Amino acid sequence: MKALPRMLNRSLRSEAPALIEELVAASATHDLADVVSDLGERVDERLNDSGWIEACHHPGVHVLVEAQDVIKVRRLVLERARMPDLGYPEPRPHGTGGESDRGLVEPLWAALRPYIRRGDAMNGELWGWLALRVFPDLVAWRFMVRSSRKLPNVARYSSFSDLRCWPMGLWWYGWLAANEDMSLHADFLDTLSRTDIRVGLLERTGAGLDRRLVRSFVAVLRAEPVGRRAHVARGMNTRLRWLRSTVDVESLSDNALESLMAGLAEWAKTHYRPRAGSRAVDDVDE
Repeated sequence: MKALPRMLNRSLRSEAPALIEELVAASATHDLADVVSDLGERVDERLNDSGWIEACHHPGVHVLVEAQDVIKVRRLVLERARMPDLGYPEPRPHGTGGESDRGLVEPLWAALRPYIRRGDAMNGELWGWLALRVFPDLVAWRFMVRSSRKLPNVARYSSFSDLRCWPMGLWWYGWLAANEDMSLHADFLDTLSRTDIRVGLLERTGAGLDRRLVRSFVAVLRAEPVGRRAHVARGMNTRLRWLRSTVDVESLSDNALESLMAGLAEWAKTHYRPRAGSRAVDDVDE
């Protein structure tokens, strides 16, 4: 697979479809784990070439401009991905993508914390650059489905405006869970480890950047039995999406916000019924 050398002459937005095309072609004749390993080896080779780092650095990205910093960030995340419970580069079974995210959110947050602040994180070009130039093999591995040989769609690399771009979504997942000392709240991470719950709350309600609202939501959800959380969360998301169009939720006091979330949970348990044919967000891709 010779995708990466040609990528240097493309814009970030055009790189993702080209990379997916290369992955699809390679996976037709090679084992998925070999495809990921080959891509990762090529990334590592080029990251050891400071001239390549300078040549491929996107002008819209103003952090991680030193080669040694980029190499360090990649190494910290890969070390965790290679542990037996995650098993990179072997494709994981269908439905375990949330476990991968839960395992990698802490090392990715720790690795990027010295370089990226909230203001930087609003720059979609940064995340597209990281997905395509630093973590392309990890994105491919995260969204591969072993049983169907399915590969990630383009948005996982270059959806610059929302959380479908994998490193962007993972960083914000960590940011929302961060304590004052910048460690991550384990219970929060565990509660949002299911992809369908996280996507529904952070993307579809528009609440993703409001740490106080999200934490209040998670505190209520954590009180529910694990087996009921997805249903309750979907009901709460449905109601919250409507409420945010009519109520200034961000202006509520802490007590009022807690009461609102408790009321949403009760409404979800009593009244919410999924539409016929609806399903939870696919844990691997959509």
